[in-house]
Amino acid sequence: MEKLSAPIFNSRVKSGTVTKAEKWLGYLLGPAGVLLLNAVLATYLNEGHGLSEL
Repeated sequence: MEKLSAPIFNSRVKSGTVTKAEKWLGYLLGPAGVLLLNAVLATYLNEGHGLSEL
């Protein structure tokens, strides 16, 4: 349990406001993550591992 008390796991929000950098990060990375997941799943399904064999 000592590893869980490392500083990297201390990610509690300490401020009540969201900075511009955090807003832009969420605005850009959210949709990019969805597009990446879509591409990975489409490739997986098109390779014959999924529903394309039906």
